Amino acid sequence: MIEMTLVEKFSEDEQFDGMIFADGFDDAFIGIVYDIAPKAVYNRQKVIEIIIQDDFDTGCTWEDAEEHFEFNIVRGCQGAEQAPIFVTLVEDLEHI
Repeated sequence: MIEMTLVEKFSEDEQFDGMIFADGFDDAFIGIVYDIAPKAVYNRQKVIEIIIQDDFDTGCTWEDAEEHFEFNIVRGCQGAEQAPIFVTLVEDLEHI
């Protein structure tokens, strides 16, 4: 059975129209926050771990992955009304 992506799962429900997802980070998705409009919520640490896994061949360090995350993912979403939110879980606070 082929697993659906987040975009596929939520695109059928009009209450989620316009919600922006972070491509390639479905495994870091932890839920939805309801603000003025719904927004996808991701575990920041898990996103960084996925970046490291994806760039394993290049020897990507935690610091490299954080930089990529901040400049290419977070800044790339700025200004969008339904941009995803990236949270640090309490148990991950030692990494920041």
